[in-house]
Amino acid sequence: MRFLVLDTETSALSPNQGQIIEVAGVAVEFNPTTLQLDIISEFVQFIKPRFEIDEKITRLTGITIEDLLPAHSLLEVQEKWASWLEKNEFTEAVVVGHSIDFDLNFLQHEGWYIPTGGVIDTLELSKLLLPDAQAVNLEFLIRFFDLSTQFSKLDIDGNQLQAHRALFDTRATVYLLLELTRRATQIPLSSGLISLIQQLGLLSFSAYPTALNAELFSVFSDFLKTHAQPEIHIDISGQVRGKTMQETIAVLLVSEAPKVAELWEKALEVHVQQGHVLAAQILGRLEVYVKTWLLFPHKNIKIHVHGQIEQTFLDSLISSSNKDNIETSSSLNPLQKSVLINPEQFISRMGYLAEKSINIGDLVNIAERALDVNAISISSRQAIEQFLTEYDFFLFALTPHWNYGQLFYNKNTFSPRQYRIIEKFHSLIHSVHNLARIIQADTFVTHTILQQHIIQNLSNLLDAIESFSLSVDAIYTFSLRGSNVVISVADTSFSPQQYLNTLLQKNHISSIETLLSAENLNILWKMIGVTIPEHLEIHTYELPSMIHEDVVDLPFFISELCARVEHSARWTVLLSGQSSSMKDLQFLLKKQGISTPSLIAGDDGSLTKIISKMGETSGGIAVLKAADAEYALKVVKTEYIGEIWLLNEPYLRLSDWWKNHSLQTSDAEQFQKHLKQLYTASVCAKIHAKTGKKVHFLRSYNR
Repeated sequence: MRFLVLDTETSALSPNQGQIIEVAGVAVEFNPTTLQLDIISEFVQFIKPRFEIDEKITRLTGITIEDLLPAHSLLEVQEKWASWLEKNEFTEAVVVGHSIDFDLNFLQHEGWYIPTGGVIDTLELSKLLLPDAQAVNLEFLIRFFDLSTQFSKLDIDGNQLQAHRALFDTRATVYLLLELTRRATQIPLSSGLISLIQQLGLLSFSAYPTALNAELFSVFSDFLKTHAQPEIHIDISGQVRGKTMQETIAVLLVSEAPKVAELWEKALEVHVQQGHVLAAQILGRLEVYVKTWLLFPHKNIKIHVHGQIEQTFLDSLISSSNKDNIETSSSLNPLQKSVLINPEQFISRMGYLAEKSINIGDLVNIAERALDVNAISISSRQAIEQFLTEYDFFLFALTPHWNYGQLFYNKNTFSPRQYRIIEKFHSLIHSVHNLARIIQADTFVTHTILQQHIIQNLSNLLDAIESFSLSVDAIYTFSLRGSNVVISVADTSFSPQQYLNTLLQKNHISSIETLLSAENLNILWKMIGVTIPEHLEIHTYELPSMIHEDVVDLPFFISELCARVEHSARWTVLLSGQSSSMKDLQFLLKKQGISTPSLIAGDDGSLTKIISKMGETSGGIAVLKAADAEYALKVVKTEYIGEIWLLNEPYLRLSDWWKNHSLQTSDAEQFQKHLKQLYTASVCAKIHAKTGKKVHFLRSYNR
């Protein structure tokens, strides 16, 4: 088979805002069955810029304006590209790339010739075939497979090839395709998974096993019976949290594993046949997840999902498989105790607890899934489409009036310009009630448990919204969370003591785990105004942090820090508690010309790319948002981390409940200050618990 592996470097994230500034292609003859790979030819060219190039692009790509000014024009390079493809007879090759849609959007927008043999996205294949990889971006996978040792580091002209440039990434993708093909041959593939891989572009896997091995799942089930954790973690809102995918599947497969395996295979085949690619990909990833765990039992593995839509499908699948097995499996593995984790969540989530909320976005997601799986009648489909239309109009009406992602709604105080929100809110409420009426009266002819689960979720959400009693006469808070709108109304009867008692009794809580010290936990209970039953077992956390109380000169602090980092092979991590400290650090590390290697999230790439680079290079300063610390420090190996500093208290938006509660004390300002200190202590403790590293807290500084 002939593959054209390509990559582009661009001056922006959208072809409407930027242009391709470098393009590279590698023409490859590849036999997926024998894993024989021959590179036929390579192409790489700069393109003369038609717009000004932002200095951030230079930092991200290493491409300077001096590189681009002598380059050929877009039309000249496009002609060279087409001639190169024609000369090597690759005009009908399969196009391959990592997140190839991004490159194709630019290429199509600018009118480049694109071979007609189909498309393979190694990103999608990586999500499917590499559950043992903690990330699937190209930078991480280069290190994961040690790809940089498999190809030449010299460019076409014999010069040193720069990492993360178009030709470097293209060569890496060639050998990533080889590794993905090799991985696929290691896994016993079901017929549905083979069909899915064929849809994703790899076409020569028919020689591998097609039957799903029920014995494989029995072995997996026996393994899980002895390793499943015997306790449940419940957060302050009563939701089960912190359970790993391994634990979730453990519950599913403790009994009747072959039955669940058969369900997965049938569901996968149905979705592949019906063209429901997204659902099929999630099912396929779950199958590969299970089999990879058996192949590599000592590796930390995960299912790669991105965004709410994929997560909804995964949740639906787990719940549908779980339907008949959950009670039996729980009786086989009786829970020894329940643990209420993080009572300090009262600090950040009290506003959520002290109000009644409904996430309209959840209803939108489930409604869209019901349409996608074709699980509904015509009347219900029309009602869902009407609801989705009204939601879009409502969101459009809200958009100009957001204030830091919130809007307080009171029809008596709305200005004339905001009256349109009331009108659209009326229409949205009407469409929700209409949808609830039709769904409850309709009889569904469903074909799979997955469809039944989605419809049940839809009905449950509609019931919740009905009980929420939406009314345009109430006073609401609209909050924008991602692309979802959450509607909240104050619960005037909320009592923290009553809420906590109910939570403890309902979930049979026998012990509490907290990241606060015993002293700070007692302070928190006192501030909330609750008393804890004496029979509860309390597990506190003593944080060995170093706190700098004095005001520090930030330039001097950074200078000293750079001197320490200069001879270290580890990364010093600076966590920005607030956006102002992020900007100050950016100015000092970039504008002042400090030579110490530094990576700033958002300025030098996305968080995922920063994490990947921290694993590739040795030593320097990494600047992250404090809110991203838990994820980043979980992925980056502990041995790569040196000092960890937190600059400024992490941002904490105090809810109305806390503000009103503080006004009942003798000193509201001091009360709120102590509350933020407790929140900071819990953030530092969480980081320490993840890494084992001391967290140094720089409370304040001079610029």
